[in-house]
Amino acid sequence: MDDLQFGIRNKRGDWAPKARIEVAPIYAMPPKPIALLKWLPHYFLPWNLLFAASALAYWRFIVPPAETLKTLQIGWALWLFATNCVAVFLFYSAIELRLYVLRSQGNHFKYNARFPADKPSDVFWFNSQNAEGMLRTFLTGVPIWTAFEIGMLWAYGNGIGPWVGFADHPLYLAALALLVPVYHETHFFLIHRLIYWGPLYRWVHSVHGATGVIPDITPSTPHPGRRSRCTRSSNCSTSHRFSCM
Repeated sequence: MDDLQFGIRNKRGDWAPKARIEVAPIYAMPPKPIALLKWLPHYFLPWNLLFAASALAYWRFIVPPAETLKTLQIGWALWLFATNCVAVFLFYSAIELRLYVLRSQGNHFKYNARFPADKPSDVFWFNSQNAEGMLRTFLTGVPIWTAFEIGMLWAYGNGIGPWVGFADHPLYLAALALLVPVYHETHFFLIHRLIYWGPLYRWVHSVHGATGVIPDITPSTPHPGRRSRCTRSSNCSTSHRFSCM
């Protein structure tokens, strides 16, 4: 596929799309029902359907029974942490291998033509953006994410917060499953507007903003302050999705 049919490339080789970024019809004011109906298949396919399937599999095979969740124990907490580490490693490594190691796509559709490995920088730990990304992910990102998850599952196990089954509330849970991605995107947008404010940017977002070239592991490597804010959204939505299954 020729990416120049859809965008342009500057002298540095950076690609940019020709089309303007548009807000999804679900946010349109006044409402556009016809555009919304045409957009819905793209809302589900492929990523949200894949995420829903992964949530179902995670709930079925990974999350301990409700009786176990009533008591905080190191065993099931470490089980969740280890599973999350493996999942993150496999998911991001598969994409990283194809796009940044094998470079199967070259710089097609690549906003920044550079590859991190081509230009080591002392801005990053060990002069390697990939090394810093991996270390930040597994030293702060996954632990904070898992801690929120453990806390929420413990709360559900002890009756703190709703825990409902699909058989009893199918319409409520179906509607919730549709709205969770919208809630996540709205929360994500508002949090980013907040952390681009000068003082918060310097304290929270500058670690992420220093990357320039964004390989797949990089979005999981923010400052712990940003991670805790964003994790509130992702874990709330994930836990609701899990409780729906």
